[in-house]
Amino acid sequence: MSLEAFRRVERDAWEKGAYGYWESFGPVFQPVSAQLLDRLALRTGDQVLDVATGPGWVAGAAAARGAHVFGADISRSMVDLAARLYPAAKFIQADAEALPFGQSRFDLSVSNLGLSHVARPTRMVAEMVRVTRDGGRVVVTTHDEPDATALVGLMNEAVMDAGVERPPSLPQGPSIFHHGFPGNEMFASLLEAAGLRDVMVSRIAFCYRTTTAGLWDILSRGSTSVALLLEAQSLTSRRRLKAAFARLAMRYGTLDQLDVPISIKFAVGTHG
Repeated sequence: MSLEAFRRVERDAWEKGAYGYWESFGPVFQPVSAQLLDRLALRTGDQVLDVATGPGWVAGAAAARGAHVFGADISRSMVDLAARLYPAAKFIQADAEALPFGQSRFDLSVSNLGLSHVARPTRMVAEMVRVTRDGGRVVVTTHDEPDATALVGLMNEAVMDAGVERPPSLPQGPSIFHHGFPGNEMFASLLEAAGLRDVMVSRIAFCYRTTTAGLWDILSRGSTSVALLLEAQSLTSRRRLKAAFARLAMRYGTLDQLDVPISIKFAVGTHG
């Protein structure tokens, strides 16, 4: 898939799936925003940019702590949703690879789980560096290795177990684990190659308690790639995939109570 086609598929998917993503993944990932900002020791009055903001979880959490915040996303539906949820922040529709801000504007530029949703991640990071002042920080997060973060790894494993084929309509970008696996070297080098110094990689790890049906609902309603996958399947294939998913999920508990491990890697570097 060409870069422009990948960008178009991602944008169109999020235009349709903004509310489902917020409703499904909000209880899972919204608390991560607070933990991330705790680690970064955000200060009142900081100028913050949240790139690929989605429903605005990081932007909203930063604004609640007294920062002056812009959130940017390629999807108009996401921007409108974030603006309704977090009126203390400002949200604009913008391509992460061509940010509409001048140089050295922000004290902190963040992108939370946006890497696998842009056509050129290196370009996104370069843009984040460009708009960050000397001495400011750039932060990106990504999913940890598959064994550490079952929320996304489990569905991939079920697809293989059930022998389900991925449709041509799915975006053919890098794997969601491309930057976080294996080890930390590739993830750190993404920031170092953009000219950032003192790059450090850390983790935010926790377990999310849900049911097997609840976990299936989160992924099928909230993940655009899973939704596209399911739409392309016959009823028989969909049932086979769901059965494989339920069987594999049992390693984390029972049908009525799963403790699903989730791990987010974040890399932070200093500009200048």
